[in-house]
Amino acid sequence: AFGHIFADYLTSYSHWGYSDIDVVFGDMTRWIDTDEWNDYDIVTYGFGDQDKLYLRGQFTFHKNDPKVINQLWRHCKYLSEMDIRYSEKNASERKFESAEGCYSQAVIMRKDIKVKWAVKAFSDVGEGSPVYTQGMYLSLGSAPSWTSSRSYVPKSVLYTAADVHSGKKLLDLSTNWFEDKTKYALYNQKDMALQKYEGTKSKVQTYRTLYENGDKEAKDVKCMYWAPKDYQMDICTVEGTVSSDDVVTLENGVLYKQKFRLRNDVFPSGINSFPFFHFQEWKRVYRRTQLLMSQNARSAASPGLIVTKEGSLPLFNTKSTSWRKQSKLGKPKIVSNDWIISDTGSTSSRQSSNKFCLKSSLKGYPKGATVCNVSASWMGARAHDSSSSSTMVEGSATVNIIRSPTATSKLRGKKKGDSTLPSWWDDKLFDAVNGVTLSLTLQITSADMKDEAVVKNLLSLADSNIYTWGTHQPSVLLIYLDASFEDGDILARTRELVKETFGTNDSETPQTAHLKGSLVTIVESEEPSISRKALMNMAAHAAPTRWIVTGLELERGLVLSKEASLHATREALVHTNMPGHVFVIPQFASTRDDTRANAGKEEDVFLTERHLFSSVGADLLPMIREKQTMSSNLEQFDCMKCSGSKLDAVEDKDDDESGLGGGESFGDDGEEEASPD
Repeated sequence: AFGHIFADYLTSYSHWGYSDIDVVFGDMTRWIDTDEWNDYDIVTYGFGDQDKLYLRGQFTFHKNDPKVINQLWRHCKYLSEMDIRYSEKNASERKFESAEGCYSQAVIMRKDIKVKWAVKAFSDVGEGSPVYTQGMYLSLGSAPSWTSSRSYVPKSVLYTAADVHSGKKLLDLSTNWFEDKTKYALYNQKDMALQKYEGTKSKVQTYRTLYENGDKEAKDVKCMYWAPKDYQMDICTVEGTVSSDDVVTLENGVLYKQKFRLRNDVFPSGINSFPFFHFQEWKRVYRRTQLLMSQNARSAASPGLIVTKEGSLPLFNTKSTSWRKQSKLGKPKIVSNDWIISDTGSTSSRQSSNKFCLKSSLKGYPKGATVCNVSASWMGARAHDSSSSSTMVEGSATVNIIRSPTATSKLRGKKKGDSTLPSWWDDKLFDAVNGVTLSLTLQITSADMKDEAVVKNLLSLADSNIYTWGTHQPSVLLIYLDASFEDGDILARTRELVKETFGTNDSETPQTAHLKGSLVTIVESEEPSISRKALMNMAAHAAPTRWIVTGLELERGLVLSKEASLHATREALVHTNMPGHVFVIPQFASTRDDTRANAGKEEDVFLTERHLFSSVGADLLPMIREKQTMSSNLEQFDCMKCSGSKLDAVEDKDDDESGLGGGESFGDDGEEEASPD
C-alpha cells in the first residue's frame, strides 16, 4: 500500500518499491534491466526459490501507476480491512501475519498486469555457499577526489568467490575491479543485461490449476511456512516444475518460465557478483559489536568491508584508494580518532559504548544463537574514589577504574568534583598513530583469593609486564574478580591488594611511576568464570592507539622481555602506511628470570621484585628470522641492521646469550645504543 499512502511524495517518480532492513545493497542500477523498467508493472528479486511466487520483502519494485498498480493492495483483505480487524470489536481476534501471502495472491489473480520473478539476490542460506568460506565482499569504489565531477556517484559492488575453491582469486583481485572499463567492458556496458535468456517460454502451473482440474488434495499444499494456507494454492507452483535457473513471469493472467544464464566474461574469473545480499541466518547469531566496522563505512580508512558469519572486517587492498585518504571531507584533525572510532566506537575523550558479553548461554532457537547472561561496558565504569556504592546489577558486571593516565585532566563534559565519570585518554600523552598499547587481562578466581600470596604473585606478574613495556607506551590492564565469593572480607582484601600494587592517581610513589601511562580497571560479577576473549576485547577497545599487543596469558606466568616494546614500535613504524590492522611479532615472553643474577647491585634492588628478562636468547633467532614481518625493512628504524654478519655470528656461537645483534644495549628511553666495540 506504500504507493497509495505516499502518493504525494511519488508524483515525480516512475517507480516505487520496498525492502527489508536485513539487506545490503550493491550496484542495483547495473542489475535492473531495461525490460524490467519498461515492460513489467512489478519486479521482484529472489535467490533461486521462485517456485514460490510471493513478492519478496527483501526487494520488490512497482511502476508508479496511481490508478491500477498502486491500488492492487485493496484486493488483499488483510490490508484493505485492517481498520476493521484492529477495531475494538475484534480486539480478541487480532493476529499478525506476513502480507506477502495475501498481497502476492491478489497480484497473481490479475489478468491485466505483467510481473517478473527474477533470480538476482544472494543470501547466507546453505553452508555450502562460498560466502561461508570466503565471506561477502562490499567494495565502495573509488572515493571522490577534488577533480571529480559533481555528477560522480561511486558504486557499491557486492561480490564473492564463484565457489568455495576460488578464494585465492578474491585476494588477488583489486577491490575496484569493476572500474576497469577495458578489462571488464561488458560490466560497464550499461545497456546490456547481465543475464541472458535461453530457449523458449513454457507455461507454469500452480496448485490452483490442479485443484480446478479435479485434484482436491491440491488445496492442502504448503510450500512456505510464513504465509497462511489460504493463499498457498495460488503462490505455490507444482513441485518440480520450476528450477533455480528459471525466470518466472505473469503475462495476461498466464504464468511462464524461461531459462537464463549469466553472460560470459562479465565478472573476473572465479568471481560472482550480485545486486544485494539478504541476511537470513547470520542475523540470528550476530552481536552488535560484530558488525562495528560497518558503521560509517565510507568514513573509514578502508575501501570496503568483508562480511562473514563471525562479523564484518575492513577490506584492504594496496592497489585501491581508500576513502579516508581521498575523501572531499578531508582528513580528521586527529588521525588516531579515525582508527579508534572505526575500530571501537570510542574517541580519546569518550569511551566505547559497546557492551561486551562476558558470559553467554545457548538459546533453544535458532541453533547456534546465544543469549548474553552477563555483560560489561566502559560507559558504565566508575572512578575508584566514587562515593556511590557499586551495587551488583543482575546481568551486568561492575567496572571500576583504579587509575587512569588522565584522571586529573579536565575533560569535556566532566564537571569538577564529579568522580562518577571515569577519566579517559589524552592524545597529547601518546603517539596515537604509531604508538602501541599493551593490552593485558587477568582473571582472579575465588580459589586464588583464598591464598593472598597467590594474588600478590599474579598482580606482580601484571605489574612486571607494564614495567617492562615502559612508560613511553600506554597499557591497559583489566582484572576480573569473582564476586560470587562467599567471604566478603577476602574479596574486599583482594580489591585492596590491587590498589596497593597499582596505586591510584592520588597516591603516586616512585614504585608506581612506571604506571603513569596505564589504565588499570577491576571488573566484577557473580560468575565464577567468564569468556577470556570477551575480556581481551574489552581491554583492546580501551586502547588509545591504532596498534595493540594482546593475547599474553598472565595466568601462565608469562612476562615480556625488554625487547618486546621496541620491536612492537618498530613494526608499527614499518607498517604505518599499510591499511591493515594485524601483524605478527615474536612472543618475547617467558617464565625464565635472568635479572636476579645482578640483584646484588644496589641499583637492581627494585628489579628483584619483578619478573624481567634482559634479552632474547639466541635459541629464538631462527624462529624470529622466519617471520616475514621481521624483515630487512626494519633497518631504516634501527641503528644497526637486523641481518648480516653480526646476526650470523650470534647463530654460530652456541654459548652466546647476549641476544639480538650480539651485544647491543638499551638506553633509558628504550632506544638501542651501539655496543662499545
